[in-house]
Amino acid sequence: MAFHVRTSGRPAETATDRQERISWWSQEKLRQARVMIVGAGALGNEVIKNLALVGVGYMVVVDFDDIEISNLSRTALFRQEDLGKRKALVAAQRGRELNVEPSAAVEALDADLVWEVGLGLYRRVDLVLGCLDNLEARLAMNRACLLTGRPLIDGGIRELAGSVYVFQPPFRSCFSCATTKRERAAARSRYDSCFQTLRRGYAQGRLATVQMTSALIAALQCELALKWLHQRLPLPYFDTTAVSRRPQCECEALAPLPDSATIAGSSTTTTLRALRASLQAAGLEEAVVKFPASFVAGVECMRCGRDSEIRRPLPRLRSEELQCRWCRRPGDREGLQLHYLSDSLEVLEAEAAGGEPLQDLTLAQLGFPQLHVYGVQDRRGGMHYFELANDIHEALPNLAKRLS
Repeated sequence: MAFHVRTSGRPAETATDRQERISWWSQEKLRQARVMIVGAGALGNEVIKNLALVGVGYMVVVDFDDIEISNLSRTALFRQEDLGKRKALVAAQRGRELNVEPSAAVEALDADLVWEVGLGLYRRVDLVLGCLDNLEARLAMNRACLLTGRPLIDGGIRELAGSVYVFQPPFRSCFSCATTKRERAAARSRYDSCFQTLRRGYAQGRLATVQMTSALIAALQCELALKWLHQRLPLPYFDTTAVSRRPQCECEALAPLPDSATIAGSSTTTTLRALRASLQAAGLEEAVVKFPASFVAGVECMRCGRDSEIRRPLPRLRSEELQCRWCRRPGDREGLQLHYLSDSLEVLEAEAAGGEPLQDLTLAQLGFPQLHVYGVQDRRGGMHYFELANDIHEALPNLAKRLS
């Protein structure tokens, strides 16, 4: 289905008529394309707008931030009445309104890219476009693309300058190769150095930039994306510089994970106990489920000898929350010892020692994101990979419908 306009004596014209006059253009390829846009700020707005106007059939927008007043001078999709709303939700809505393809779907995933976006999402898209403003998220996105074999077109802006990187399988280099040791060390700056909990009052860097720069960089990202979707890379009319592989970079060792089996359940409703029962039914007895991040069951105070229950994934724990609830000394963490868990075997051991039934927490409560690829180790040390069947239907119903 497409928009048609008929004028007297002339054949009907569609909204995509002019671009379809390009000799190698396939509107059907764009209609079937599935693109992930990471970041809904200045760059992300321009990318969503551009891809909507050429009729890309499916886009998922990932962001976990609010719209602020400074966004209004640099974003084409946000308005005064959107202040305080979530970027991903508003950007996805406006992308749907702009899309010239009536059957197109634009969905939002309001989530922290580093900890709340599973590899299962990357596996289900054709292409990832990075529109981020911080290095930690870029490195996480880069690693996910390496593990899923998905091409990455990453854009960056600062003042009146910008850059675009293209990394595609087979990966001879990756985004991490283009970073320095100091940059990689500083990437986790939102975490407290002692316990790696979230820092109080952390604010991301406010980079100096203007809308024209983001428009230029996003336009180049989108042109590269269109070229890639039509199998027409590289661009012959641009000067390019190859990124050399950094010695001992993760792209040298990481390879795409094998295909995952599917088991019933979802991360929001399935408990760890139920997951282990499903794995046992699938023939994996004594399975060890690897956590995506450490889970903090509690903290022990070395002064008074008492325990304080926490029961939160480490990435969701703020540094100021680490205190003995008996001594109550805010900000004084000396003498505190955290009880970490990193797999289901440790959970069993904790319960055997008299702890609470942690296995009855849902996978989401334990820190597993939706669309997570579960790494499961059997008794012989072999690794198996699973996904939960209902996650995609809960998180991204339009994408699930397109894949069915």
